[in-house]
Amino acid sequence: MPRKKIHYTILIVVLICISAVSLVKVYQYYQKVKSYEQNMLQQQNVISEQNNELSELKDKIAALEEQGDLLQSLEELHIGWMNAEFLQELSQKKYMTNENVCVRKAPSDHSAFQSYNVLSYDLVDVIYAVNTTHMLSPTREEVENGIWVLIHFLSSEPEDTIGWVKWNELIEYTNDTMHMLRSPVKVSEDAIDLETGKPISSMFYDGSILRYEGDYAVISSEVGGRSCKIDKKYLIYPDTGIGHIPEEVISELHMVDAFDSNFELDIENKHIMTAENVAVRAIPDDRAVANRMLTYQMVTVRAAVYGPGDEKWALVSFVELDTISDNIGWVKVSELVEYGEDNYRLLTYPVELKEGTTDLQTGKEAHMDHFKITQIGDDRISVVSAGGQGYEVAPQSVIYPAFAKE
Repeated sequence: MPRKKIHYTILIVVLICISAVSLVKVYQYYQKVKSYEQNMLQQQNVISEQNNELSELKDKIAALEEQGDLLQSLEELHIGWMNAEFLQELSQKKYMTNENVCVRKAPSDHSAFQSYNVLSYDLVDVIYAVNTTHMLSPTREEVENGIWVLIHFLSSEPEDTIGWVKWNELIEYTNDTMHMLRSPVKVSEDAIDLETGKPISSMFYDGSILRYEGDYAVISSEVGGRSCKIDKKYLIYPDTGIGHIPEEVISELHMVDAFDSNFELDIENKHIMTAENVAVRAIPDDRAVANRMLTYQMVTVRAAVYGPGDEKWALVSFVELDTISDNIGWVKVSELVEYGEDNYRLLTYPVELKEGTTDLQTGKEAHMDHFKITQIGDDRISVVSAGGQGYEVAPQSVIYPAFAKE
């Protein structure tokens, strides 16, 4: 073989070896880069999970802080029933709200008591009044600012509504103020739509006023969300006599304090639990719409009164698993029991789980949290956490609150 050809062959072999080594190094580098990217992706996933957990923890802390503020607000809520003369005077007049008045579920400015109802120049029935001023020498302005009234009003919802507003957020409904009223107002059947020049549709006969524009009014229908513009001379306002609720009904709602040393339940030393399917109402009266139903849930008794028919009612506050709103209202004292050894296994909320508890079906360990019992079986109990995670656990894994208060 010629020498020159041998040299070329050796050179090619050397180049192939170098190329092979380079390819191996490139592959190894590629593997390192890929491994690095996988590690970075795993770290990002871990960081993302940690951020989610941190966010959930912050939300829980914020909820607990707000719950603490709410309970503090309840403890500071000193309610005094207004005297009979003041209540009698209320029953002889009609009132409407001022503009943008927020109806509340309890006589307090705390945000947790805010409802979705905001009234503007709506006619209302004043049912009752309480005084929340507890200063030794309050000024007249402080006294008036501390008076809350329980009102009954009409809304677009199928049911009548009830709630609390401040006394100074009401205007007496008289011949001088009636032309500010927006609801309820009837419209004459011969009214003409100023935009079409035709008689208005019957859907506007019992509508509400959106706004006034000089000598005209823009009204909306009860259904369909339609509106039209008419001359104010076609508006028919309610008379200025006493409200829709008869005086005898108002007198039935006059609350008499029943919270004394002879109270049926030992609220100082024992926890209190509701019975099954107990209705929580805005006022101590069966005619009020139930805001919530509680079943074997722990509550805190704040006050007690005699309602219609001398039935004793308790004002209770309670903590919910999913929200801190709507957690105060009236229940019948007869539907409350002392929580103890003979009935603790009926309690649905609040309960906890022992550390290391696992789901009987999946084997997944339950995160430490507050839980609500949704079903009680012979050999297992179904619970749900605040985050909505459900578990089936053994009965011995459930931790119930202590029988006596600490």
